[in-house]
Amino acid sequence: MKILYFAPIAYNGLKQRPQHIAELLSFNNEIWYIEPTISIMKYLLKGGRNYKLEQYDQNPNLHIIKLDGRFTAHISLQYLDFLNLNILSEYLQLRRLINECDIIWVGYSGWYNLISKLKNKKIIYDKMDDDANLTLNKLLKRLILKVEPKLIKKADIIFVTAIKFYQEISSKRDNVYYIPNAFNKNIEVNNNILFENNTNTSEKKVFGYIGTLAHWFDIKAINTILEADITHYVYLVGPCQIAKINHERVKYFGVVDKTEIGKYINFFDICLFPFLNNKLLNTIDPVKIYEYLALNKPVIAINSIETNKFGQLIHTYRDYNELRKLSKTKLDLPFNFKSDYDKFFVENTWEKRVNDILKILDK
Repeated sequence: MKILYFAPIAYNGLKQRPQHIAELLSFNNEIWYIEPTISIMKYLLKGGRNYKLEQYDQNPNLHIIKLDGRFTAHISLQYLDFLNLNILSEYLQLRRLINECDIIWVGYSGWYNLISKLKNKKIIYDKMDDDANLTLNKLLKRLILKVEPKLIKKADIIFVTAIKFYQEISSKRDNVYYIPNAFNKNIEVNNNILFENNTNTSEKKVFGYIGTLAHWFDIKAINTILEADITHYVYLVGPCQIAKINHERVKYFGVVDKTEIGKYINFFDICLFPFLNNKLLNTIDPVKIYEYLALNKPVIAINSIETNKFGQLIHTYRDYNELRKLSKTKLDLPFNFKSDYDKFFVENTWEKRVNDILKILDK
């Protein structure tokens, strides 16, 4: 099959669900991974990555394209673009691929206007996030609230990552499938998986987090851990979009190579999922928790629908008092026996998720 994959993120960014799925689908299908367009307006105002056309092959079947953004305004302005003129340049650049592909895969609802008029194409919507509440851009929020219901109605198949999404959408239509997140099976390569608790017994206890730090990240949770004991240190790995904590026991590592993620996790004594308890929380199926568990590390996470599904494999808190107590407790490893670990490993790799997706597509 030829699949045109409209992605929510750039391919070479922090490796997440879109890149894993696209890569694995490319083993037996031809994939065009369309990155978010960078408008000339955004480039001139904020700098960063260039607005010009970029394309390269990740492998013989996986083609990465970032469209030319010279004639495209910022996506949020589509809310005011009643004639859909803003998508014209993108459509003209993709017209041949759109005509030739067998499947249109939409990984972000903001692409809807580009594919809204297409007929006789199988459309898949992979709903990964609550996009409207993820953004702080008011116009973009309005656009998503406007177009996502239309995309949900138009799609032939919908995959969702969160139980809440499944409950909401499956009550309104058919062909909705729950495909949770997973972990990269190569994360355990060159990393020792321990089955006895060798948590650091020195005076330094390292709490670590892998992922983006943005408006959903709970700074107060980090401060609670630091205040609980002077031996507590916090290491934060990933891009930071919020004000940094100025504390001698907090260290920021920024963006690291995706192949190094396992090494950082292995350095942590305790792994964290410290998100704010807001509208977003119950819509997030945390990839990082799968990764932490894949390396058999103790996990402390905010209580939510999605973290509860991990059961006794992780330790959850409902308030800062519970977090403070957990941070001072010697926590058990998720898996004490290799057989239990192996079962989790087999059932939660991206290969397993993509196999499930292919079975649905073959129906």
